[in-house]
Amino acid sequence: VDELYDAALVRPLLGLFRWCAEAFDLGVIDGAVNGVAAFFGRCALGLRRYQTGFVMNYALSMLAGVIALLGFLLWPR
Repeated sequence: VDELYDAALVRPLLGLFRWCAEAFDLGVIDGAVNGVAAFFGRCALGLRRYQTGFVMNYALSMLAGVIALLGFLLWPR
């Protein structure tokens, strides 16, 4: 009886469950991890042009940020 049960149910279902686990792992989990990595890689490529190494550019960016922050905080409500 055990051999029949093993051959008729356990082995086919075990194969199905292995296939589902691999498909879920590759499709969902690996897809999510690779998608997040690709997103941040594209963000880094977009921000690369702002990293020039010139201190004056960084100071100008900081000044623009301070002006934007003050404008937000002091804007009448």
